[in-house]
Amino acid sequence: MKLVLVVGLPASGKSWWARQQATAARAQGRVEHVLDDPRTLSEVREALARARSEKADSLYIVDPSFCDASVLQAARCQLALESNLRVCEVFFQNDLVQCEVNAVRRGLQEKSVLGALQRWSAVYRPPSNAMPVYKP
Repeated sequence: MKLVLVVGLPASGKSWWARQQATAARAQGRVEHVLDDPRTLSEVREALARARSEKADSLYIVDPSFCDASVLQAARCQLALESNLRVCEVFFQNDLVQCEVNAVRRGLQEKSVLGALQRWSAVYRPPSNAMPVYKP
């Protein structure tokens, strides 16, 4: 099994993409799990245990806090240490304008969401090969 950390701003399409991957895997007879916005490390551990018990091929962990490089590095190290699994990342581009459009389309225009978008965008530095932000 592999762990996939999905990294990007809120409303960038991370969760949608991870669910699409899991759906496509099911169509091919594989099992893949998605953990969206975990709140605690114990929640991640529970999802990992559930994925292992179901012999999943992958567990996608989707969390906007991974936009902070130090949080991503800590998660990568902790998960690799605890799970003995390969940990890889999928990055989405830092496109604040499109993420704001997506957030409003989803009814998430309250100040807390838009403020979080701006905070994460200020510190997020995805690699040049990052996936484009979802555009409906």
